[in-house]
Amino acid sequence: MKRIFCFIVIWLILGAAIAMANETEKQQSAVASAERWLTIVDNGNYSESLQEPSEFFRQAVKQERW
Repeated sequence: MKRIFCFIVIWLILGAAIAMANETEKQQSAVASAERWLTIVDNGNYSESLQEPSEFFRQAVKQERW
């Protein structure tokens, strides 16, 4: 019984570690994208900065208003 319990605990810990690693990769990717976009805006390339975001964002904000 103790072996089964230990196996389950180890399995849960490993599962949590893997989930956290995947989340960290997503966060790093999001931060890199945001930094790239902010660099474009900081350099004054506003029309180019409108091409970077998602299609949803581009449809919501027209270039004339940007």
